[in-house]
Amino acid sequence: MARVGIEKLVKTYGEETVVDHVTLGIEEGEFVVLLGPSGCGKTTTLRMIAGLEDITGGTLTFDDTVMNNVPPDRRNVGMVFQNYALYPHMTVAENLSFGLLSQRRPGRRRDVRREIRNLVSQTAELLEIEHVLDHRPKQLSGGQRQRVALGRALIRQPSVFLMDEPLSNLDANLRDRVRMELARLHDRFQVTTVYVTHDQGEALTLADRVVVMNEGKICQVGTPAEVYDLPADTFVAHFIGTPGMNLWTLPCEHRAGEISLGDSVELSREFGLLLDASGERVTLGIRPEHFAPVDDVKHPGAVVTIRLELVEHLGSHLLGHGHVGEAEKQPVVVRLDASSPLRQGDIARLATPARSVHLFDAESGSRLDFRDRALATA
Repeated sequence: MARVGIEKLVKTYGEETVVDHVTLGIEEGEFVVLLGPSGCGKTTTLRMIAGLEDITGGTLTFDDTVMNNVPPDRRNVGMVFQNYALYPHMTVAENLSFGLLSQRRPGRRRDVRREIRNLVSQTAELLEIEHVLDHRPKQLSGGQRQRVALGRALIRQPSVFLMDEPLSNLDANLRDRVRMELARLHDRFQVTTVYVTHDQGEALTLADRVVVMNEGKICQVGTPAEVYDLPADTFVAHFIGTPGMNLWTLPCEHRAGEISLGDSVELSREFGLLLDASGERVTLGIRPEHFAPVDDVKHPGAVVTIRLELVEHLGSHLLGHGHVGEAEKQPVVVRLDASSPLRQGDIARLATPARSVHLFDAESGSRLDFRDRALATA
């Protein structure tokens, strides 16, 4: 296992910057997921770690060794690609053993081949593909091909395991199963892993830490709980979650100690420290699942008046779509219990506890934090 250090990493193509001064430390045995939309720079970052892309600027280290100019075959990384990249003319056993046979392993040729056969057998058994060792890729299902790709990377016993959208070509049910297998394999081998995906479900399930990227930069690094519960900015807030967090930019008003945002949102007094200037605009965020009827929330942090325009019945719950505000109509999605009496056309007053109220700067999109404001005014 290796510790991966990324310091002010830059990648440009001509005048276009696709990775912009990314800094990140990955500990030995850690499972880190690079998460973001297409074009955010996550795959390019992974390919620079693998040595498949030249580094324009910054430093990449494994432990204390600078890797910027080390060729890919000397980095001891195992990589799994989105398209599996199996050799079609080789059997599963040959695909698994190819990388080992190309290495110069010490010992007599007969002993080395016996060792490789044993490794192939053990890896195939671990991944439950021992019964297809003599098959070629075209004879395998998508899940079996993905297991072969994983096995080919694992059998090298890499210091760093790199995966680029490895589940995107699988159907939904198979994707869930293979995702659980990946978690099991990491628990067993504890190889330092960097995993790229745009699927937040994969990220939140697998990661020790999630690195949310956008436009070539890191927006936030944290545990799955941290990026979900305490998003650093409006991009993270809306990108994480299905549906994403509701975000409304509204004018703030203070009246006799009461705080309101627009004509449809009332905030509890504890938010006064964050919103100390009447008339300023602020972005309020509330996740769809954090709404409840006003009477069910003892100490609401926010009370929101919502006009419902569509209600989806999804079995275990309802999704209500509508808007807040009459002067400035802004869309809202709420997730409620299936037994809720709310229907299309209703005007509902819903509440959320203070811990689930998120406030962001209307200009920068950055999170407003009590501690930041307290320090600034101290």
